[in-house]
Amino acid sequence: MNLPPRPAGEARRALLTLHSRIETFWDRVVRVLGDAVGCRPGCDACCDQVLHLRPVEAAYLWEGTRELPRAAREMVRSNLDAGPSGCPLLHGGICLSYGHRPVVCRTHGLLLLRREAGRAVLHHCPENFQGLAGADVPGTLVLEEERLTLLADAVDGLYRRETGWPQGRIPLGRMLRQGFGP
Repeated sequence: MNLPPRPAGEARRALLTLHSRIETFWDRVVRVLGDAVGCRPGCDACCDQVLHLRPVEAAYLWEGTRELPRAAREMVRSNLDAGPSGCPLLHGGICLSYGHRPVVCRTHGLLLLRREAGRAVLHHCPENFQGLAGADVPGTLVLEEERLTLLADAVDGLYRRETGWPQGRIPLGRMLRQGFGP
């Protein structure tokens, strides 16, 4: 596996726009629901997933990760050597590449509307929105997962056309191992 090239041009602008829209959405959720939102620096309840990233997100995350100070890169290598006990970019409850994190990390914790077996189901991190029922939350604060997926896939498609990147999703750990070498 080669490392995906840095996103540039229209794909980069589209990715950063998507990230900005997610951050604006989060800001609105926090403004309206306040203390019901449990996501805070140091909360890493969602960081135990094995991630397979869209190429555009892998490239952007790798861009931020390779710019880390040497000590932080050594922490990532050490986490990779320790095995699959969480995200290798996590240290002390904080993401070392927080500004370059993928969409799944940016949206984890939000109220997500999913379609499961033909039914609409509301999902969110159990650390968030405690004491609130779905009916207590305005629909404007619920993110439609299918729509988000379509937007992220469109950005990835643009990236693939611009770069000629042929491969599918990229396992985070594998990318970091290859990028940082032995």
